[in-house]
Amino acid sequence: MVIRGRPGSGKSTAISLAIEYLRKNGIKIAGMVTPEIRKGGIRVGFKAVDLLTGERIILASAGYKGPSVGKYGVDIPLFNEFLTKLDSHLNEGDAIFIDEVGKMELMSNLFQKIVEKALDIDKPAVFTAPFYDLPFVSRMIARKDVELIWINRGESDLVARRITERVLTWLRGEKDF
Repeated sequence: MVIRGRPGSGKSTAISLAIEYLRKNGIKIAGMVTPEIRKGGIRVGFKAVDLLTGERIILASAGYKGPSVGKYGVDIPLFNEFLTKLDSHLNEGDAIFIDEVGKMELMSNLFQKIVEKALDIDKPAVFTAPFYDLPFVSRMIARKDVELIWINRGESDLVARRITERVLTWLRGEKDF
């Protein structure tokens, strides 16, 4: 399942809520999220957080001298080290969530391989992706086994409940997405 929408539409909020709802139902979640880092109300970077272990790294920050997306330099070596650990226990979750499959994350070839692996594992997998075209994302959503959901501002809880219902349905053995 891929959740797409414009910036501020609530993709990350929907994913966070779905993870919370599923964990309350005893579901073990593997994968990662990439929340913003803010100082004084201003976004200064992004973290990567492993959903299974809680490990955190700084994925990108303003002023970092690496490959960049906008004003944020991406620490690809550190991200790849993080991803190696994430990959080693991706199978341990009942479901896999990755927020987000975006420009920063896709700079890592290892990240792309992990997303492909998550798509091929026989478990429910949920991703967020930006609204604009990225060739990797286009290939993801072209798969017959991927459901695409568009989200608009104000729909986070509705989409989170839909994700939760779909994941629980899958885990009960009714694999329909």
